[in-house]
Amino acid sequence: MNLKKILAAFILTIFVIGSMNSQTVDAENESESSDYTDDFDSLFAENSDTEEPVTTEPEKAKGDVTFNVGEMTMPLLLSGSMEAELGADFIRKDEKNDGSAYFKLINYIRFASRFDNNLSVRGSFKTSIPEADEANEDNQNHYFYLYEFYFDYILWDRVYITGGKKTTVWGNIRLFSSDDNYEDDTDALYTNVLTDSRYNISGIVRLPWQHFNFSGIVMYRGDYDSPNYKDMSYAANAELVFFNTSLSAFGRLFPQKTGNNSSQYQEPIWGAEFKRTILSVDLYCQEMGRLKEPSRLENVKRGDWRAFSKLIFTGGFYKYWADNPPYFGINGEFQNIYIPDTDSYTNRSALEVGVSKLGKDRKLKIGVQWLHNYTEKSGYVKFATVFSRIFPHCDWNNGVKWEYSDAYEVGKFTFGSYLRITLDY
Repeated sequence: MNLKKILAAFILTIFVIGSMNSQTVDAENESESSDYTDDFDSLFAENSDTEEPVTTEPEKAKGDVTFNVGEMTMPLLLSGSMEAELGADFIRKDEKNDGSAYFKLINYIRFASRFDNNLSVRGSFKTSIPEADEANEDNQNHYFYLYEFYFDYILWDRVYITGGKKTTVWGNIRLFSSDDNYEDDTDALYTNVLTDSRYNISGIVRLPWQHFNFSGIVMYRGDYDSPNYKDMSYAANAELVFFNTSLSAFGRLFPQKTGNNSSQYQEPIWGAEFKRTILSVDLYCQEMGRLKEPSRLENVKRGDWRAFSKLIFTGGFYKYWADNPPYFGINGEFQNIYIPDTDSYTNRSALEVGVSKLGKDRKLKIGVQWLHNYTEKSGYVKFATVFSRIFPHCDWNNGVKWEYSDAYEVGKFTFGSYLRITLDY
């Protein structure tokens, strides 16, 4: 398919969508067009378990500036990335048509300075258009706000210390995680227990020792100048790595009911995780729960789990073939959500399959997603295609999504097409 045909098809798609007998779509559909390709792009990226606070470098750094502080000269590394999307949706729901135009602009400016082998400072600013919920959550202006700012410090070449405003991730779950479209169910828990870490001021200590890795974090979010221990959140993780196998146990305590941050109180979370790589296939699982009544833990051995208000098991596999093009990735997960008080279950699964580097010029990507809730008999299927670099810095993304449940006679169909312009600088 040559460039003229691609451009003509895109213009025709926009014209047809715009001429439909439609009204302005509601807010929940305004950003659906970007869903098709954002999710399955993760198939072509490696996943990490626990955070590595010191070794992570800024992405694609371009600029190196030096500045003086007293008698010290320190390099300041600057980089950035911009992503703009422009397109449209057409929605068919129970014989009713709807549609909308779509625009999004995201920009990051990252900076880092390493004073010596022991100390470095890193951070980033972000611009989000339209308005971003995460900026509101931070009480910042979405046009330009501080996204991250923290320091990394190495003590005795063994103890890693990080402090500041930072996103921290624990765990290996890829699909039912904290940054995707699979958390709409009321009973779901974020499988990354630190999903809100960036909204807090945090202090992290990480201690690798032989086959073990110990991590601890203290987080605070509030307006008080002198918070005490009751106002803070605490989390710990202990990991054992051996023979391509990882075993870890983790827990998190939230601000107490009697503290100044009582509105942030939640029941403690405890869990364990397993990961093993066999024939280059990642196999992993996690069990986690909210502990409601510790005094009833002794009843667990008799099959009474009511000490917990919620228990969640998630297991999955991941494989990526990239020896020769085309590249192929597949990721599947199953999740069971159990509420002991009502003895009720929710079972659901997610599957993502993607192929990239297709076509004569290796510029085509194809992806399929399927989410199914066995308990509610609902879910959706997505199909997406991406034509890379049809113009300089520009990709053409197309997708269709079918949502099914008892609430629809036939289902809800969404067709989307948009241009994505990206720049790393």
